[in-house]
Amino acid sequence: MGREDAIHRMRCRTPRGVIPAMVFQSISDDKPIDLIGILVVLVTGMICFIPFTLFVRGVTKTRPEESSEGT
Repeated sequence: MGREDAIHRMRCRTPRGVIPAMVFQSISDDKPIDLIGILVVLVTGMICFIPFTLFVRGVTKTRPEESSEGT
C-alpha cells in the first residue's frame, strides 16, 4: 500500500479526523495548508450533520397529548 492510498483512505473518514490529518500532512511536507480543502470538508460535513441533528431533535421531541394517552 502506497502513501497515496493511505492518504485517500484517511480522507474518506469523518471530518473530525480528516482535518487534523490534512493539517499534519501539510506541516510534515512543508507545504501550505489546503484551506479550500478544509472548507470543503467542513461544508460537506455540515450537509450531513445538520439534517441528522434536526432528525434526532424531531424524534426525541414528545408531544404532551401523546404522552398522556398511554397512561
